[in-house]
Formats: sequence, structure tokens, C-alpha cells
Amino acid sequence: MNVQVRLLFRALFIGVVLLLLSNPAIAQQTPQTSNNHTKFEPRTSRQLADAAFRKGDYQLAKTEYEHWIVSNPRDTTAYINLARCQMRLVFPDRALETLYKCTQAGYKNYRAVAQDTDFVPLRTTQEFKRILELITVNMDNTPFPYHYAEQIRFGRYQLLYPKDYDKSKKYHLVLLLHGNGQDPSVMLNWAKELQMEDVIFVCPEGTYVKQLESLQQGQIIYSAAGEDLGLPEQAKKHIVNYSAKWYLTVLDSALAELPLYNELPILVGFSQGGFYASVLASRHPERFKTVVIMCASYYEFGGIAERLEQVKRYGLEFLHVHGKDDPTVPFQTSELIESLFAKAGIKTKYIPFEGVHWMTPEITKTVAIWIREHFK
Repeated sequence: MNVQVRLLFRALFIGVVLLLLSNPAIAQQTPQTSNNHTKFEPRTSRQLADAAFRKGDYQLAKTEYEHWIVSNPRDTTAYINLARCQMRLVFPDRALETLYKCTQAGYKNYRAVAQDTDFVPLRTTQEFKRILELITVNMDNTPFPYHYAEQIRFGRYQLLYPKDYDKSKKYHLVLLLHGNGQDPSVMLNWAKELQMEDVIFVCPEGTYVKQLESLQQGQIIYSAAGEDLGLPEQAKKHIVNYSAKWYLTVLDSALAELPLYNELPILVGFSQGGFYASVLASRHPERFKTVVIMCASYYEFGGIAERLEQVKRYGLEFLHVHGKDDPTVPFQTSELIESLFAKAGIKTKYIPFEGVHWMTPEITKTVAIWIREHFK
């Protein structure tokens, strides 16, 4: 009996050892030495690398990504982050080598690499152009092609209540739309500067998580454009339709649940949110008291221009502000929007201001005055 027990324990021991050696995640756990004793870091090299990247320790992140890739050569996200570390450590040649290996591992997200600001110095090189070509080939040769269909799911929105909020009282409502690559807290923190104690601000999350950028920044950020899905160009108008529908769903939810005056809400949007504010206003002008667009982008596939006659019919008025030195949405975009509004006979207060892609204190005061006047 004792012999059988010893044999059983020996078999179990051998099995555990083999499991440890065969499991890449366990094998990648990093030993650490403290007080002359070796202990094991419970996180994998990938987890350590991601944490170091978020903290800005690119040398440590590079080392851990290299360690991880040895046992996980198909982890294309690790390759991309390794290449980004190498660029930030000023090793462009190594970054190109890493990106090439990433394509060999089957990487398919053309847009993420082509638009990544870390790789801007590489864009003029033949090697980088070849890498983009290989990514395109990977997209075309995938054995499991993507198809797209409508998805119905729950989303979230956040609220800014007045300091002395009282459910027994009535309040005005502002629907606030954030920009691409933001989350609601960015706009709600700005809304605090408006100093409005009789207004509830409602800000929905954008309809899609920006996965790669969220990983890079260490926080969840959103977009209403679905860039990470790799949708074909002709699908963009459908993305706009679904995102606009989501924003209206949030508005209806807020109107049903909050203690509000029996009046129309005000719509305010920044950057991509400004684009969607124009989309909503052009499709549902009867739903809003007035619209504020700030540093707004514009895309023809939003179908705004073709619906402006309806906006004029309802007499919906816009406040339109844009920084003259905006590096994200060029100032010329605001001039295009204004020309479309003028051609359609839309009433606007257009304010170009000295600034970039954000509201100056003076512009914030102007927006506050506009909102107060329209809630009188």
C-alpha cells in the first residue's frame, strides 16, 4: 500500500512539473529575488510589460515584451506594443523588424498601424510601406473572414447633477456628446465649469471601445465611429445611423427617468460629438431647443447637408465655436460647416476663437450664457 502511495505522489509531482513547463503563461512568470530568497512574480511577462508601458517605463516594458514573445510568438498586440516601445526608445530599425515579425504572425489591423503616431517617423520608409502591404495581404487572406450584422446591446451614460440636487425639484436637461478617444468624464468635468445649478448634464459613452488606444493609455476610451472593427468604407453611414440611434435612446431614457421641466433639451457636442450633434439636429430638429457644436468634425456620410432644409423649417439655432489653430479638426472644417448652414438658411452664431482643439475659458463662458438664455 505504501509503495502505491509513493508511486501516486511521484506521478502527481511529475504531472505538475510537466504542466508548469508546458504552460506558456506559467512559464512566463518572472522570478524575483528578495533577502536571498527567490520568489515568483504572479503576473506574466505580458502583464508586467503592459503595466510598465502604462507607467512610461518603456525599457522595462520592452524587456518583458521580448521575454513574452519568445513563448507566445502569435501575440500580435505584444509585437505592436514592443515596436512602440522601441520607437519611444529611439530604435526605429528594431521597430521595423518587430513590425515585420508582427505581419508574419498574421497581424491584420491596417488602420491601427497606419495611423499610430508612434510610427510617424517610419511612414516615409520603404520598409514601413512594405509592412502595410503585408498587413493588407493578411486582411485579404484570412481563413476566417469577418461579416457584419446589427447588434443590440446595453450601453452606459453618466450624469452630472447639480450640487444641491433634489428629486422633488425640476431641472433643465443638456445632452452632452464627447469626442473621439474620450470618455464622458472629460466633458462632464468641463460642464462643471459652466456652473449651472439648475441643469442636469447627460453624457453617453461612445458606441465603440477603441481597443488598441485603450490598451495604450491604460483606460477605456470610446468612439462613435467603430474604427477598430475594420468595416468597409460603405458601412460608415450605417455606423452613423446606429450611433445616432443610441444617443437618442439615452435622451429618451433621461427624459423618462429624471425630474425635468416639460421642455426640450439642449444638445451640446465636442469634436466627433459636434459632428453627431449636427447629425441628430438634422434628423430630429423637433427634439431640441438649440444646438452647440464645438471644434466639430464633419463627414459627408453623415447625411447632414441633405437634411438641413428640415432644420430650417423648425427654426433650430446653432452656436458654433472653433479654434483657429485646431490641429485635430482643421479650422477649414468649421468654415465648410458654416457655408452649408448659410446656404440652407440656418441661423447660427459662429465664433472662431484664438485657440486649439479645446474650449478656452472665454468660450466656456459664452456657451454658459447661450445655454442660460435658451432655458429662460
